[in-house]
Amino acid sequence: SRLKLLAYGFPGLPLAALGVPLFIFLPAFYAQEQGLSLAAVGLVLLVARLWDAVSDPVIGLLSDRITTRFGRRKPWLLAGTPLTCLSVYMLFVPPEGAGVLHLFAWSAALYLGWTMVQLPYTAWGAELSSDYHERSRITAFRETLVVLGTLVASGMPAAIAAAGGAGGKDLGQVLSVLAAFLIVALPASVLLATGLVAERQTPEQSAPDIARRWRAGAALLLRNRPFLRLILAYLLNGLA
Repeated sequence: SRLKLLAYGFPGLPLAALGVPLFIFLPAFYAQEQGLSLAAVGLVLLVARLWDAVSDPVIGLLSDRITTRFGRRKPWLLAGTPLTCLSVYMLFVPPEGAGVLHLFAWSAALYLGWTMVQLPYTAWGAELSSDYHERSRITAFRETLVVLGTLVASGMPAAIAAAGGAGGKDLGQVLSVLAAFLIVALPASVLLATGLVAERQTPEQSAPDIARRWRAGAALLLRNRPFLRLILAYLLNGLA
């Protein structure tokens, strides 16, 4: 139903809204208002991103292997949301004197919490239906809300300025408002999705079976030249 499609898609809005301040506003804020050098900020965020490259496959594997009476994916969303919200607050509304160690520790914690929510969330969407066209509907609802979340976060400085605030001239104010929005919107949307949308039962796999599928999947990807070109372009876009 459309209600369940919307309920599943809603976490995509705050998750997308988190990306804009994290990648665009936060580095400038710590350089301009916290007094850190751009080189230090860049290095810290690079190391935190490399930590993300380690945590992603680990969380993905655990999410595949651990089954509870609430399902495989939902517990990760519920566990990752508090860590994400706490990390958002500590990063976006830092205490006085917050420096490089504060930025690194809470960036690493945020990437971990974000991974705990984002990876199982998208895997859950792929598992909700085995029908190709129904999967397209599920993805379309989610990605529409992702675009909306990006627009909300991107337009926040202008909205604050229109309401009489400093807007883009005061990144601390923008980040504080976005932190309040995310701390409310992410838990509400995750509770809505996990409460209204059921997980489909999927067959459990043994460790040897997973290893075979991993090898077969890797070989398939390496033979897929259009995919390799896409990933190379994605890498260059990420470096930018």
